[in-house]
Amino acid sequence: GVAAIDAYEKHLSPYHGWMLQKVFPLSLSAMPKRSSFISAFGGRDEPISPAHEEEIVRKLSALLKTWRPIIKRWSNDFESLNLEDTR
Repeated sequence: GVAAIDAYEKHLSPYHGWMLQKVFPLSLSAMPKRSSFISAFGGRDEPISPAHEEEIVRKLSALLKTWRPIIKRWSNDFESLNLEDTR
């Protein structure tokens, strides 16, 4: 909840109009609990074991580690081409 709202306010809110700035945070209240979110990444609807959760989190962390340099490169390319809205 709080982390998602903070991230929204920092990264997306400046690009949204007044109405969307008011509505979007409300949609974040419908986010599932962490355990449900992790279970969904594991392909299950029911709760998972702590060991399985740890494995899923490890795989997600590896995915983020792989994607960060790619996204950074895209961001730099967008800025150099003047395609990035840097309000």
